[in-house]
Amino acid sequence: MSLTAEQQQKEQEEDEEDIVLAHKYRLSLPSAPRQSSFRVLAVIFYELNNDGNNNINDNSNTNNNSSSSSSINNNSHQRHQRHHVVGANDEPCYINGSICAERAALVQLRFIPNLRRITKVVISTDAQEPVHPGMLCREFMSSHPNIDPEEMRVVLAGSVCRRSSNNGGGHGCGLDISTSAATAKEFSHRLVDACCCSSSSASASGSGEEIHHKYHQWDVVRTNLTTIYPFPSVYTRLTAGQSVQLGTRNKFLLSSFSMKNKSNSNSSSSKWNTISGTNLELIQKAIDAARDRTNDRISLHPIQYGAAVRMSDGTIHTAIQQKALEYGCSVDAVTQFASMFRQKAKESDGNSNGDGDGVGDDMGHSQGIHPVMLVQADNFGLLHPPFATARAFLAEYGHGKCKVLIMAKEEEEEMEDLKLTLKSKSSLLNNNNENNNNENNNIHSGEMAIVEVSVQDLAPFSPNVGDLWKKKDE
Repeated sequence: MSLTAEQQQKEQEEDEEDIVLAHKYRLSLPSAPRQSSFRVLAVIFYELNNDGNNNINDNSNTNNNSSSSSSINNNSHQRHQRHHVVGANDEPCYINGSICAERAALVQLRFIPNLRRITKVVISTDAQEPVHPGMLCREFMSSHPNIDPEEMRVVLAGSVCRRSSNNGGGHGCGLDISTSAATAKEFSHRLVDACCCSSSSASASGSGEEIHHKYHQWDVVRTNLTTIYPFPSVYTRLTAGQSVQLGTRNKFLLSSFSMKNKSNSNSSSSKWNTISGTNLELIQKAIDAARDRTNDRISLHPIQYGAAVRMSDGTIHTAIQQKALEYGCSVDAVTQFASMFRQKAKESDGNSNGDGDGVGDDMGHSQGIHPVMLVQADNFGLLHPPFATARAFLAEYGHGKCKVLIMAKEEEEEMEDLKLTLKSKSSLLNNNNENNNNENNNIHSGEMAIVEVSVQDLAPFSPNVGDLWKKKDE
C-alpha cells in the first residue's frame, strides 16, 4: 500500500524519534559483550489487541518488560497505541552461544497474552554505518507468528551524523557515537536528541538566517524481512504438529515434480522443466539421509533433515542433522559439510587461494574444488533452503555461487512470489490461538515444484568477509 506524502513524512519523523531512542538505550549499556566488544541494540515496536479500547489496562507492558522501565525519557511507553521492548546482544566465552539483540527483545513478548502484531524493529550498533541483522536474527524474526515479513519495517541506523553546513555558512555536526562502552558515558543524551548543526538559508529579503535542525542526519537503511531473508522454509511459523501435517500431505514424489531455473526465470521461454538425472540423484540422496533411522531422534522432534551436495570434482556427499535435547545445541545437516569443503580445497590447493581454507573471493566464487549443487530435504521428502547457520557459513566462506534446490508452489510464475507462500497458511496461524490443543486441518497443499537458486539469493546483504579482515589488519 503506497503512502501519501504526508504519511511518508510522519513515518520518517517517527523513525527519527525511534532511532534516537535506540541510540540512547545503546549508550546507556554499562558494558559491551565480552568477546566482540561490539554493542547491538534492538527496539521492537508492537500493538495489542485491545489498543482500540480507550480504557486500556496495559499492565503487561510495564510489569513484564524490565528493559522498557529504563530511566531513559522516551515520552511514555505508549505512543499512538505503540509499545516497545528492548534487547541487547551478549556473548559467552564460546561464541556459538551468543544471542542477538533482536532475539533478546522478541522473547520478552512471550509474557504478553494480547499481542496483536509486531510493526517495526529499529537497530542501533557501535558501527558508523547501518548494520544488517545476522542470519540467525533474520530467521528468528521471520519465524515469529506475529510478524508479517512483508509488512514489518526494519530500520537500521548508523552512528555518525553526516550533516554538514551549507555553502560555508553555519557549522557542521559530525557527532560520532560509534564508541566503545568505555567511552559511552562521555556523551550526553541531549547531544543525541537533536542535531547541533546549523546552516544558512537565504530568505526572501536576501538576508541569510540560521536554521537549526531537529534531527541528526544518520545513515539509515529501511527494509523488510522478505528482502533480507528470502525463501524461508515451508514450515516457517508452523508448530511441530502442523509441520508434520503439511509434510504428510505433500510427500515428495519424484515423478510428479518439475524444476525452474532462476537464470531463465525472466525469459519468455521459461518453463517448468523435467529435473535432470544428476539432480534427481542428489535429491534422492538427501531424502535418504533424512530418513536414516539410525540417527533421527524422532522423540526429540518429528522433523529430521538430511543434505546432499555435488562437488565440482563430481563427487557427492551426504550429511544428517544431529539433534540435541537442548534444541540450540543441534547441528544442522548443511554445516556438517564444512570440514569436507576445507579438505577438498586443500586437495586442489595449487589452484586455490593458497591457504587451503576454502574461502573464495568477495563475489562468492569458490576457488579450487568447490560445491556446485546443494539439496536439503526432510523425512517427508520436502526440500528446504539451508537454515540460518548454514546460509551464513556458505555465504561467508566463498560459496555464494553454489546452486541450491528448494521447493516452491508450481503455479508461481516468478521466484520472488515464493516469499508470499506463507500467506496460504494465514488462516491456520490465525486459528492457532483459538484452537491451541487441536491441530487445524486447513493447511494448504497445492502443487509444488523445485526451484533453483544460489547461496547469494538466500543470503543477501551478508558481510564482505574480505573487507572485514582488511580492516582488522589496518
